[in-house]
Amino acid sequence: MPPLPSLELRCYGPPTARVNGEDPPPEVLWRKHLALLIYLALSPDRARTRDHLRGLLWPENDEERARRSLNEAVRRLRRCLGQGRLRSEGDLLVISEQGLTVDETSRDGAEFLEGFAVEGCQAFEEWMSAERERRRARSVASFLRTVENELAECQFPSAMDAARLALRVEPLSEAATRLFMRAAALSGDSARALAVFHEFAGRLEDAIGEKPGRELVALADRIRRQAWQPAAVQRAEPEPPLVGRASVHAAVFNTATEALAGGPRTVLVTAAPGMGRTRLLDECAARLALEGAVVASARPLASDVDARWSTMRLLLRGGLDQAPGLSGAAPGALAVLAALSPGIGSGSPAAEPRDTAELAAALSEALIAAAEEQAVVLLIDDAHFADSSTLSALLSVMPRLKRARVALLLSSLDRIDDPAPELLRLRSEIGQRLPGVAVRLKPLTPEDLAELVARAAAWCTEPTQRDRLSRRLAAETGGSPFFAVTLLRGLERSEMLREDLVQWPPPKRTQDSRLPFTLPDLIGAAIRARLVELDESARQVLAAAALSGREFDLDLIAAVTQISPADVEEALAAAEGRHLARFDGQRYVFPADIIGKVVRTECLTPGQRRNLSRRTADLLAGRTDVASQVLRAELLARTDPGPQTFDMAVGLAREAQSKGLEGLRQRAIRAAERAAGKTPTPQQSQELNELMDGKGR
Repeated sequence: MPPLPSLELRCYGPPTARVNGEDPPPEVLWRKHLALLIYLALSPDRARTRDHLRGLLWPENDEERARRSLNEAVRRLRRCLGQGRLRSEGDLLVISEQGLTVDETSRDGAEFLEGFAVEGCQAFEEWMSAERERRRARSVASFLRTVENELAECQFPSAMDAARLALRVEPLSEAATRLFMRAAALSGDSARALAVFHEFAGRLEDAIGEKPGRELVALADRIRRQAWQPAAVQRAEPEPPLVGRASVHAAVFNTATEALAGGPRTVLVTAAPGMGRTRLLDECAARLALEGAVVASARPLASDVDARWSTMRLLLRGGLDQAPGLSGAAPGALAVLAALSPGIGSGSPAAEPRDTAELAAALSEALIAAAEEQAVVLLIDDAHFADSSTLSALLSVMPRLKRARVALLLSSLDRIDDPAPELLRLRSEIGQRLPGVAVRLKPLTPEDLAELVARAAAWCTEPTQRDRLSRRLAAETGGSPFFAVTLLRGLERSEMLREDLVQWPPPKRTQDSRLPFTLPDLIGAAIRARLVELDESARQVLAAAALSGREFDLDLIAAVTQISPADVEEALAAAEGRHLARFDGQRYVFPADIIGKVVRTECLTPGQRRNLSRRTADLLAGRTDVASQVLRAELLARTDPGPQTFDMAVGLAREAQSKGLEGLRQRAIRAAERAAGKTPTPQQSQELNELMDGKGR
């Protein structure tokens, strides 16, 4: 028997058929003929009894006339579609699968058998109606899964497209509306998110006279008030898109979201500097805040590692003290926390925690109470700088929370010279005693960088230019998101560098040919371009900050620059809008060390640096804490090295050692080395060796 002509049955939208890719003979599209083909194709085993088909499509006829009508329909269809397309097997009529295709799912939101009807065939109409509802629900579920997947991969436009299709199939789907609103808000388009909400509310009112559910109304309110985002900052540039690493991002987002319904989860993100740890954690926290969670964030600095409960204080003051449900905790628990953050448990006397166990018990009770009203997110960026007491307490707290809606999000460098045992233990217990996931961010691949160029370099429009720019980024940045984004932003401002980059290498030269400039040149140019946009006072503020370490001491900056504290904060807000500073909820810091280095070299001449360093050191002389004195020794080691500064730094190293302040001890030793110069005396060498060995008088 010759092969059958191909038969394509299209069931979504107005139903039709194609034979060998072309319009079929008219008889195939007669309503009962098309209904017979579709019904058989969608039946179990693609077969039905003749008696069943007669009752389905010719119910108005007596048995004999119905039999003749079915036989005539089969005869005509065989003539048009091939004798073997419909075959008889006893009392069964079977449609052959050879060359047969049926669109089982809708890809564009069209309705199943849209507008199709077979007059007088009530049983077929009932089947079609039930099948339409079943397939509508299946299509909506499929579209919603697509939205969730696209959201997890930060593909917001395609997520909105899938949500739009889901609403086309089911205009009153609150789940689809919610996902559409989330995708729009996360993409930065709050206006569209709210427009979708109002359109849905109007449809719901017109159709059934109801209003949207409480959770959807609350989501719209959070978007309207921007309550889910960190403190509003007028940014000169949008945040770069998260590209690549789809499976890693999905694992982080999905695990964190599980905390909203499934109980506590812990997420640890490790990476080398500049690989996007902070951005990923911020994105994760934003998604949970959009769902109504309270976010408490902390970003400890190197100087915090020695300070007992320093990171816990940052968490308490970084948002946890604002959790509405916190007041439901027992007064005793609030009193313990109030010793670290006086704003908690107003009216209750503070009770300093005697040990880690007491603090862990108090924090557990407080988190359980808070999470009953709103989910809670504890975010610790740069957790390798967190004090051991805080990490130990969190290790104890998370398993106690049972079903409480709490997510613990941490980031850490993946390679640390002397990691805290508590951090190592936390990492080892994720996925064991602590439900959650630990991921490591690797460099962006060439494909990831190509996507970044497509989404973040609007000026690069030609495909060949985009390809060359992507390959150049891969060669020059090593896949570092920080360097890649900084470079692209620099190119946005400089047409000359832009032309050089997309035209390099010259024809017939290899891709390995070096550019006429280096990556540090480009990074410096990008940062310099941002600095130029600031006024002189803001540059003075950043210069003073760059001399005093990564953490900004606002009082010290104001005294050094003789700029009022209010104007200092205004200048730093402007710097934050240009990604030159970052407010972590407690203090300003440089987003990356390279920014501080460029600020020191670009905003100050060598003589200005020397004078400003001395002025800062003089102001620090009046402070008695070890951290301030170590900073003073570091400044003097640069401006006035010699025996006096060496002795000061050595003394501070010993004091820090006696108090268990390892981070400050290391900084003081480095200051002593600088003060001793390239040729230390034998006595200085001996003292330095003793300090490095952990010894001392």
